[in-house]
Amino acid sequence: MKRQHGFTLAEMIVALAVSSLLVTLTYGALRIGIRSWDASQETVTQIETLRVGWQAVHSAISEAVVRFDPTTQSEGIFFDGRPDRLKFTANMPSHLGLGGVYIIELLLDTQNGDDAFLLRRTLWVEHLQETRENNPQQAPLAEGVKQIRFRYFGTLNEEETPSWHTQWTGQSTLPNLLRLDVELKDGTHWPTLIARPRISPLIELPDEGSALPLETANPEARL
Repeated sequence: MKRQHGFTLAEMIVALAVSSLLVTLTYGALRIGIRSWDASQETVTQIETLRVGWQAVHSAISEAVVRFDPTTQSEGIFFDGRPDRLKFTANMPSHLGLGGVYIIELLLDTQNGDDAFLLRRTLWVEHLQETRENNPQQAPLAEGVKQIRFRYFGTLNEEETPSWHTQWTGQSTLPNLLRLDVELKDGTHWPTLIARPRISPLIELPDEGSALPLETANPEARL
């Protein structure tokens, strides 16, 4: 009579224990891989959002145009530049589906709890209408923003040389340059944006060969 071969109870227990360990290790590695993938995708999304927002702001400022507002008594152009917000007129290209002169407003919206950096736009012709509705279109450029900071480079009043300023309102010309710094709540920053309106006065750089004028450590002192 032949003896039947098989696994003993101890061998079965050891095999099951090894199998369970392998499954656990495989599952752990899979979870780490999924988390890494999700993190990389989130980073890519953040970078793409930043790029789109940065480009939208740069394009709008570059297309700034001079308009005088007949609905007010101000003798200056329609350009309201403050440390934490900016409103101006810009000629938006038709290939974007917009076309025409718009009022562009860049500001930090803290009313809805998401602290979004917004771009609002209103058609200039609608602004001039007496029965216009105050319902501008808006798009978020970034969320979770801690602060935005604008600076304006040019000559104010009786200044002889251009410098950086924290405000640019009631002037007869556009600033030479605009600078924007955006800080997010997670501690990251947008790359500093420096843009020049196409029809702004020519920039006289202080030093030959300098690419851009540098902002002082205390720009408020130049007001």
